[in-house]
Amino acid sequence: NWTCVMCGDRSAAGHRIKIHPHHIKPFVVILLEHNIIDSETAMECNELWDVENGSTLCENCHKNTETYGKPREFYKEELLKGAFET
Repeated sequence: NWTCVMCGDRSAAGHRIKIHPHHIKPFVVILLEHNIIDSETAMECNELWDVENGSTLCENCHKNTETYGKPREFYKEELLKGAFET
């Protein structure tokens, strides 16, 4: 319903919000864990396409997540620490 799952804000008549898709397990972590380097290996990775790994956030809430805008190197370091083990 075009609703932010964090703050509950949603678009309505006269009020529009920008909804962002948010990856619960960061997208780049999946790419790194599965060594995805091209579209062919991406298509073969079921985890990459799992819709249960996502939520809808408004732009402001998305910017307040701990992983928003982090560089690839951040994720590499976190992976080495085991931070994203499932």
